[in-house]
Amino acid sequence: MSLIVLTAGKGALDMPLTSPDWVQFRDEWVNNLQMQLTHLSSKGKRIILADSGHNVPFDRPDAIVDAVSQIRDDTAANSR
Repeated sequence: MSLIVLTAGKGALDMPLTSPDWVQFRDEWVNNLQMQLTHLSSKGKRIILADSGHNVPFDRPDAIVDAVSQIRDDTAANSR
């Protein structure tokens, strides 16, 4: 089954973290946890949206539409 994880490229959550804390948090969230999500499927992939914050539906609704379209197309191609 296809899986696409959309990742915000801008800082998120407006959390009052010190710089080292923010780096550690972001590293854990983006590089570890979101990659674990991606690997839940052998067809998983991650797309980093450099111009989007945490609110992807508001910042980049087109990216969501594109991801859904890619999954639909992959599903249709694999069901033939």
